[in-house]
Amino acid sequence: MGHQQLYWSHPRKFGQGSRSCRVCSNRHGLIRKYGLNMCRQCFRQYAKDIGFVKVNYSTTHHFITNIIYIYIYIYIYIYIYIYIYIYKYSHTHTKTNQNATHNIDIPELNKKYKNSI
Repeated sequence: MGHQQLYWSHPRKFGQGSRSCRVCSNRHGLIRKYGLNMCRQCFRQYAKDIGFVKVNYSTTHHFITNIIYIYIYIYIYIYIYIYIYIYKYSHTHTKTNQNATHNIDIPELNKKYKNSI
């Protein structure tokens, strides 16, 4: 068998060897998504002709993040307002007298400690 018979004799039905760019026949950097089958260099060159347009996500991203921040601030404001309202106007909490002293007389302990002093 000569070299001509063996060279490129393996079937190329699937895998990287079976695919190449439809424009320049390059096998590297192939974009297969949406059936393009183009290398990335050719895609950059012909993107406007094909009709691909970059979408500007920055404006929508800022709009969505601003809405999220507004909801967070409103939630925090309402939470603090409710907390202050409950603290000020609830009559369930009572003040304790800290100056009050409680004398508990236990005779057995008094006898025990009087003898030790």
